[in-house]
Amino acid sequence: MSLIYVNPSKSKRADEIVEWLKGAPTKEEWHAKLKVKYQAFVKEDKVKEEDWKEYVYKKLGGLVRTDKEHKEAKAKAKKVNEEYKKGKTKIILVDCGTKNNIIQAFLKRDITVLRVPYDYNFLNEKADGIIISNGPGNPKMCKETIKNVRKAIKKELPLLGICLGSQIIALAVGANTYKLKYGHRSHNQPCNELGTRKCYITSQNHGYAVNTETLPMDWREWFINENDGTNEGIIHISKPFFAAQFHPEASPGPDDTEFIFDLFLRALK
Repeated sequence: MSLIYVNPSKSKRADEIVEWLKGAPTKEEWHAKLKVKYQAFVKEDKVKEEDWKEYVYKKLGGLVRTDKEHKEAKAKAKKVNEEYKKGKTKIILVDCGTKNNIIQAFLKRDITVLRVPYDYNFLNEKADGIIISNGPGNPKMCKETIKNVRKAIKKELPLLGICLGSQIIALAVGANTYKLKYGHRSHNQPCNELGTRKCYITSQNHGYAVNTETLPMDWREWFINENDGTNEGIIHISKPFFAAQFHPEASPGPDDTEFIFDLFLRALK
């Protein structure tokens, strides 16, 4: 019975367990390796065959599954692409943890939305533009999304990033991100649009930001936070690539910056 690694977030021993499993294809070999490493976790007497699965889940919190179980769980958890039909113009929404109000914002603009999973290769789909949605956590963990966005940029497909999506786009073009000392968590974050005399009140919920000093020469900082001076959006100087760190679609508001959606849609024409 081959065992494979499933969830590294549940244990500080994750990296070690991965290495053990690589060299222990059967449950007997795996058990022997684990016994050597963690005597306290394994009873000296042999675990009974019928108790093996329960033992593993109890001791390691479901860190390991059989190949068959993993494939079944992955198939069950895999999100199916979902299309919200409206007008002839169609955009792809890469779902990294999207808010439904993003979908509603485009449907009311008569735009068809195809929502796909964060790790889906959306380049095989026909669409007029791509949106990388908001979502939680460290953007550098979204490796598949970053890779796909990098390919989309090379094809010069119109692109809009929202919140986490802004950081993903920045990483895709070679910039860096970092963890904020104090995350932005409120509905009243003031954001200055550079090159104008306009300051917008925005809704935000993020703990990472783009280091604008690492942006390529053909990218510019678009918005900055008036409270701490951190980046709140980036834009390409000539191509249809936009990104905002805040939520233009915020509900119940503010909705001062929904014009960003309209700007993106004009780039689709």
